[in-house]
Amino acid sequence: MLRLRQLCLVTNNLNQIERDLKSIFELDVCHRDPSVEKFGLHNFLMPIGTNFLEVVAPFQENTSAGRYLQKSGGDGGYMIIMQCDDVENAKDRIVSLGHRLILDTKNPDTEGIQIHPKDLPGAIAEFRSNNGIQNVDGPWAPAGHGWNSFQNSGSTDQIISVTIQSKKPLQLASKWSKALDRPIHNTDEITSINLDNATLHFIENLNNDKEGIVSIDLRVNNLQKILSTAILRGYKTTQNSVVICGIRFKLFEES
Repeated sequence: MLRLRQLCLVTNNLNQIERDLKSIFELDVCHRDPSVEKFGLHNFLMPIGTNFLEVVAPFQENTSAGRYLQKSGGDGGYMIIMQCDDVENAKDRIVSLGHRLILDTKNPDTEGIQIHPKDLPGAIAEFRSNNGIQNVDGPWAPAGHGWNSFQNSGSTDQIISVTIQSKKPLQLASKWSKALDRPIHNTDEITSINLDNATLHFIENLNNDKEGIVSIDLRVNNLQKILSTAILRGYKTTQNSVVICGIRFKLFEES
C-alpha cells in the first residue's frame, strides 16, 4: 500500500489562506496540531474526501519553512505525505539509496520518516503509517481525533494528482520512483508515478521558475460555484483553475 494521504502548503498568511480555502472549496478545519510548534510553525488541516490539505506558516525566524518561503519567493507547495504499510521497510530502502532523513519518529499511534529535500528534491517526502488500523476512513494521527466529522460533502471531493516541475523532470521522477518503489509511466509528454489513489506528475520547468509543486488536481462537483467564489474573493481564474497559496488548483467536475 502506498497512498497519497496529505499535502502540505506553506504561507506567510495562514489566517487569510484558511478563510479563502474554507470559502472557495467549502472545506472545514479538522485539526490544528500543537506539535508543529516545536518546528516554529502553526498549521491547520482540512479533509478532502479521505485525504488532507495542510497549510503551515512560520511564527519564528530560522525555520525550514521560513527558509523555503524566502528561497522560493512566496507561498507554495511544501510536503507530500504518503501512507504506507511498513515505514521500516521504506526507511531501509531510503537509506540504501543514500538519502538522509530529516525526521524519524515513532509513538504508540503512528510512525513516520521524512527525506531530506536536497536528496529527493521537489517536495519534502514523508512516509507515515498508523500503528494498527490502516483504513482510509480510520485514524490518521496528524489530523487529530474525530477528523471524519469534518468531512465535507460540499463542492470539493477528492485530490486526483500533484504536479512537480523541474529542469530535469525525467531525472527527478527516476529519483522519486526509486524512493517510492513505484514504476514510471510516460504518457502525453508527462512523466508520472501512480500511487494507490492518486498520481504524481513531473513536468519540465520551461520558465526557470522554482522547482517544486506547481499544481494540484481536484475532483469537484460544482465547478462554477468554486470559480465564482474565487473571483469574489479577488482571485484570478481560468475556465477550470484558480491559484491559491502559490499553487494552481485544477478543477475537474464529476460527470
